[in-house]
Amino acid sequence: MFWWAWQPWGNFSISYRFNQVELARGYGAEDIHLPGTRTEIAFSKAMFLTSSMLDNTQREYFNVNIRFQWRYRTMSDIYLVFTNNHNTYPLSQRDSGIILKMNYWLNV
Repeated sequence: MFWWAWQPWGNFSISYRFNQVELARGYGAEDIHLPGTRTEIAFSKAMFLTSSMLDNTQREYFNVNIRFQWRYRTMSDIYLVFTNNHNTYPLSQRDSGIILKMNYWLNV
């Protein structure tokens, strides 16, 4: 794994995982390759952007995930997440989505 960081505002990484699965006789074997990237950027002490990309050769899909986080109070966050999945063979979109999540710390 390769990892590179610029402090205090960003982390960037590239990863590659290889799994060789051999099942019992008659059930076959599979080589699984999982290359991916990850980026984390802090715009300030309260705003962050995290993104990751993963190519899965077993399922033949490519995933992109982007998350924006705003910490508006201590232990209280708003997340906006975008997810997009594609088939790799043939190249076509599987599904995508946008999710909004809010956490609020209630101190009682």
